[in-house]
Amino acid sequence: MNGISIFAAAICNIVCLMRKFLSVFIPIVFCFLIGFTASFYELDALSGWYPFLKKPQFPFSNMVFPLMWSVLNIVIGISIGLVVYERGRNDLFLIRLFIVIMLTRLLWSVIFFYFRCPLGGFISFIVLDVLSIYYIIKCYPANKVSSFLFMVYFAWLLFITYLVGYILLYN
Repeated sequence: MNGISIFAAAICNIVCLMRKFLSVFIPIVFCFLIGFTASFYELDALSGWYPFLKKPQFPFSNMVFPLMWSVLNIVIGISIGLVVYERGRNDLFLIRLFIVIMLTRLLWSVIFFYFRCPLGGFISFIVLDVLSIYYIIKCYPANKVSSFLFMVYFAWLLFITYLVGYILLYN
C-alpha cells in the first residue's frame, strides 16, 4: 500500500467512527433535552404539590428519580442510536416511534405535574407503556441489543406506572 491508500483508509475509519459516535450521541442528547424540557413543567409541582401527595413507601430517597432518568436517557439513546447506525429495513419507522415515545414522556410531565392531573398522567403513562412494548417488539428483529436496552427503560416505566396509579387511587 502506498501512502495515499493508507491515508484514505485512515480517513475512512475516522468517518465511520464519527458516524457511529454521532448515531448514538445525538439520540442521547435528544433524550436529555426531552427530560430537561419536562423539568420546566415539573418545577412548581415538585415543590408545592407532589411532596404532599400520598405515595407508596420506597426504600430509597427521591434523589433516585433524577439519577435513574439520567441513566435511562443514556440507555434508550444508545438503543435508538444502534438502530440509526445500522440503518435497517425498519429504521425510519422505529425512529418515528421513538420520537412519539419521547414526546409522550414529555406530555406526561405536562399533564401530571403542570396540570396536576393524576388521572391524565396515569392514562398518558399507560399509552407510554403500550408504545414502549410496541417499540420493543418491532425493534427486536432489527436489533436485539436495542430491544433489550429498551426493556430496561420499560421496567422503569412499569414502576412509574405503579407510582402514578397509587397516587391516582389514594389522593
